[in-house]
Amino acid sequence: MSKTIILLATLLVAAFAANGTSTICKQGNIVNMQLNSKPYYFPSSWSENQTAPHLEKHQSCSWTVTVPKGYYAKLVIDGKTQDVDSRFETIDAAGNFIQSKHEKREPYYFPSPKFTFAVTSGANLTTLGFKIVWAPFPKTFGDSISGIGHMPRIYNATNYVYKSAYSASTQISILPFPADPKNLYALRSALVFDGYDLTGSYMSNLYLIAKTRKQFISPGSSIFVANVEPTLNSLDTLYVQNYAYTKDIHQYVELNCAAGNVTCSVALNGGSQKSAVVSVELRTEIITNIELEDTATLSIYGGSPNDMCFIATYNSTEVKAALPISTMGWGNQYVISHGKAALTFNLH
Repeated sequence: MSKTIILLATLLVAAFAANGTSTICKQGNIVNMQLNSKPYYFPSSWSENQTAPHLEKHQSCSWTVTVPKGYYAKLVIDGKTQDVDSRFETIDAAGNFIQSKHEKREPYYFPSPKFTFAVTSGANLTTLGFKIVWAPFPKTFGDSISGIGHMPRIYNATNYVYKSAYSASTQISILPFPADPKNLYALRSALVFDGYDLTGSYMSNLYLIAKTRKQFISPGSSIFVANVEPTLNSLDTLYVQNYAYTKDIHQYVELNCAAGNVTCSVALNGGSQKSAVVSVELRTEIITNIELEDTATLSIYGGSPNDMCFIATYNSTEVKAALPISTMGWGNQYVISHGKAALTFNLH
């Protein structure tokens, strides 16, 4: 086949995509950072001000995207599947896997050395358009290193660009709390590495950690978090603790209610292990009602669960007699020894 015919075929495919005709893709695409960090588009004729074009039926496509050291890549997908056999998939450098059916241009962020994006188009038409942008990790003023002792550290997780390392005597526990539990996407921009800086192994991001609803524990005594793009006016929170104090807590639930004479109820079920309600606001918190198993206890801490932050412990009988229980603080924890529990708060 001559070069002229190949060029004509390429132009025809681009024209079909631009006119809304189904697009053909293939497996095993390799995408490297473009010259001058120019964005990569698929289809090449697509742009963000257009609706996503249709893919041909019954095809599977994949792209392995390389990311140079010191850079991250942002993937923005516009797409929708129409049947049970169609799906979008991403796999990052740590092997974390995400599968979805509908993408609404909420960005994904990936560090070096690579990530994979794949799509399977079933019997019905799938729409797909995506963009990849490469950028160097931002330089931030005064990158911080914080030692974590008996008190937790509470930060805004996504409102600004930062690079922060946290260290402890044993391991670090991090808990991301989204301002809106139904909308975690802003947390994707905060990448988590082992160690003190970007040279450590990439492990996850705050979005994936928030979805587990469990503590994320550093393999060693330090952990590094880098938020590469800000989400302005975001109220997402990162709660950092010394794992020495939290290793026996199976479940954490955030007291995610606005203050102002608001009544807020929280349910817990730690099974045979401890569970805890954690607050990330500075306010007065009043327990107005509580349901515990007969053999369970409630312990209240003005920070991480340790002797330095201890306030009080009640058994199931004592706690009823003590109501209402008022606590003022920042980063309070309400720890249930075991089993199911339900707590009702009034917040000021």
